[in-house]
Amino acid sequence: MFRQHGIDFVGKRRGMQRGGLSRRGSMKKFVLYAFVWLLGLALLMPVLPVAKVEASAAAWPDTFTPYTTGGQTIYDKASDEHPIDVDITSGVDNGIGNLPSVYVASDNTNFFVRLRVKGNPYDRKGGFLSSVWEVQLAANDGSNWVQKATIGVDGKSPSTDYVYIANANGTSPTTIYSTSSQTENGKTVVDGTRIVEAENGQYFIDFQVPIADIVTKMGLASASTPIKVYFGTSKAANLSVVNKDGMDAANASSFSGDEIVMNSILPAPAIAINGGYSKEYNADTGYTMSGTAS
Repeated sequence: MFRQHGIDFVGKRRGMQRGGLSRRGSMKKFVLYAFVWLLGLALLMPVLPVAKVEASAAAWPDTFTPYTTGGQTIYDKASDEHPIDVDITSGVDNGIGNLPSVYVASDNTNFFVRLRVKGNPYDRKGGFLSSVWEVQLAANDGSNWVQKATIGVDGKSPSTDYVYIANANGTSPTTIYSTSSQTENGKTVVDGTRIVEAENGQYFIDFQVPIADIVTKMGLASASTPIKVYFGTSKAANLSVVNKDGMDAANASSFSGDEIVMNSILPAPAIAINGGYSKEYNADTGYTMSGTAS
């Protein structure tokens, strides 16, 4: 009886051991499946920009210079994209106007961009509407102009908007400025940006990025290295994709615009005309002539 009980007892122990091993195997599978599921979830989540602390944004320039292609101002067609906050224009509600669509400026430390859009990009909840306004940056590799980085304003987050710089393919975005804890005229603002009323009920989106950050991200020899830009708007998660309005110009293609040097952008000259009542004309170069007709 004792042996029988012993046999029975040992048999039960062996059964328990087998059951324990089975349970441990199931647990390992569960942990493995959970890991794979969490990994897949992480890959699907958007990449948030890495924060970069700037002491404060620079003062805005008094003058912006129209960006050109072949020496000619770029006039982007209006009403060719929706919604209107991502419709880059040239001063009219429909068709092609006579006001520059994109401008640049520099204080030798910061690179400033101004985009003209048809509708107000301000979100009444604060910051910008859920869109991206971007400028792709290219350098010459010896034979071709190749995109090296993208800068812009990302308004897609429901809580925080950013001025960012990213790699050419939109990866490794770095936040230069973000939504401020302060307000202006009762409105939430994003440091390093501003929304300015433009002609004919349209708006300018201005933003700035330190030139040193652009030089580093693009791998330029110095701030004096020439670059080209391509501007556009987007609703995509990728911060370097243009899937809304893009740069329109005669025979335009990516980086068909003129070369600029970020630390020596010259302001458009003022041209005075004397006599008679006041008038304004826009020259093909994008310079505004103001004065009075005789």
